[in-house]
Amino acid sequence: HCFTMCKKTISTVLCFSLCCTLSISTAQTKSEKKEVKRALKDGQNYLYNEDYAAAWNEYRHALSLDKKNDVATVNGAYCLYKLNYEADSAMRLAPNLTTSRSPDAKYFLARIRHSQRSFDEAISLLEHYNTTPPKDRLISIDETNYLLNICKNAKNFTARPHRSIIRNIGPAINSRFQDYV
Repeated sequence: HCFTMCKKTISTVLCFSLCCTLSISTAQTKSEKKEVKRALKDGQNYLYNEDYAAAWNEYRHALSLDKKNDVATVNGAYCLYKLNYEADSAMRLAPNLTTSRSPDAKYFLARIRHSQRSFDEAISLLEHYNTTPPKDRLISIDETNYLLNICKNAKNFTARPHRSIIRNIGPAINSRFQDYV
């Protein structure tokens, strides 16, 4: 009889602690969702006012809470682009850009692929992005075509590299005269 009583008490305590744990984790999830929503709203306001550094900080915060957030990924990549960061800086966004449904993700992913020397993939992404109507995109067709031409040239130049021989011409370049003005 005592064993049955202890068993019921232990199961009740375990059940209660499990319920408390679940309710706490749900509360954290709700607060995180609220925080992500706030960060996205603030990021959008900064983006609208062309404060790209502050917007990037908000989108980065949203991504720290929700790693798969599509809006934060694309808008964050746009901020990095406007801040003239190298495409490598957006490398950690590449997995999300790959799965994104946003047409603009293709442009930013193409910039990353270009820096990785995956020119065929970059060209394909840019050509697909050019089919997006101008009103539904962040980057103009002229800018997209410019990057497309860069990718095509890079593909051609890396396919047929110039054969150069570099020689040390030694003393001929370092004369005893002062060669500066």
